Amino acid sequence: MASPQVLPTVSWKGWSSIALFVVFIAYLVFVIISMRKNPDVRKQVLDAFNKGGDSLNDILPSSWKEYMLFTALVSVSAGLCEELIFRWYVFNFIDVHAHWAVALVVSSLLFGIWHLYLGWQHVIKSAVVGALLCGLYIYTESILIVIVAHILMDIYSGTVAIFARQKHT
Repeated sequence: MASPQVLPTVSWKGWSSIALFVVFIAYLVFVIISMRKNPDVRKQVLDAFNKGGDSLNDILPSSWKEYMLFTALVSVSAGLCEELIFRWYVFNFIDVHAHWAVALVVSSLLFGIWHLYLGWQHVIKSAVVGALLCGLYIYTESILIVIVAHILMDIYSGTVAIFARQKHT
């Protein structure tokens, strides 16, 4: 891979990324509507959060004030900082010295270990997500798109948590 880019080098990669973000937001709206219309879906989501452990439940918002702070502080800072560290710096550093596949695996494993505070099951999930984000980075050649994707994933988690935890009539 060439030197790190902020924006995609080819315009169709930028447009395909925007299309991906639109689909992602549409899916979020679908999940929220499903939780509001069907209490069983809401219960399934709450059960999944409970299975995720206390560490996960403790960081996800349970009030609208917490949601605003979660979105502004946690989602944005994690998306920005983690992508700059693990994709922009670690991946590119290893990529210069080894094959890109080695860089993808090592940077993704380090990303997973970074999330150890959530428990080992989340280390594996985070490593897989890290590999997907790294693949997006390799595909688009744009750190900005990966940062936005990470921020949207974190906002998605917070949004689903707040809507699942709020009682709707």
